[in-house]
Amino acid sequence: MILENLKGKILDVGCDHSTLHKSIYNKFGKSVFGIDVNLRVYKNFPQVFKASAESIPFKNNTFDSVVAGELIEHLDNPNLFLNESYRILKKNGHLILTTPNKNSWINKIFKTLESYNRHDLPYEERHKILFTKNSLIKLTSKHFHLRSFTYFVSDENSATDNISKLNKIPFSFSLRRLIHRTLPLGFQEGMFFLFEVKK
Repeated sequence: MILENLKGKILDVGCDHSTLHKSIYNKFGKSVFGIDVNLRVYKNFPQVFKASAESIPFKNNTFDSVVAGELIEHLDNPNLFLNESYRILKKNGHLILTTPNKNSWINKIFKTLESYNRHDLPYEERHKILFTKNSLIKLTSKHFHLRSFTYFVSDENSATDNISKLNKIPFSFSLRRLIHRTLPLGFQEGMFFLFEVKK
């Protein structure tokens, strides 16, 4: 879904935590930039810089697309990130967000999100705030309008970390896919948002 909705010059915010950045770069090449507060996987990758989502080091109206996969729930001040995304996006630019659903029954059953609140984790890897569909739309409404939304279930590609104990259990993703198909909308696992900037 992310790759299908990116366009033009792209910034991947919080790029270092998964294989997503490599997939974006493989498809779009030199038009892709990335930032993260910690750089390990992409430390020497082209056009990747150490920087915060709440203070993005690019000029106004630089990008056509900003993507932040599983990032906004880790931020101390999501509004700063949204203001910065608005600032650096061009007219008709896209902001793509994915984030866990606060109301997820998969979390309620398996406690998948609580793992991210352990005090032994680095502070920036902990969950600070979780969202529902409506609460995130409300938060973004000052600068963005919603173009597309869907719920999705985490799979072997999207859940690349081992913080959540459930990700380590054999066949857990098959079980999650099965549960996901039976859940009512509003209680499914992950959320995908495609916003367009209001300029």
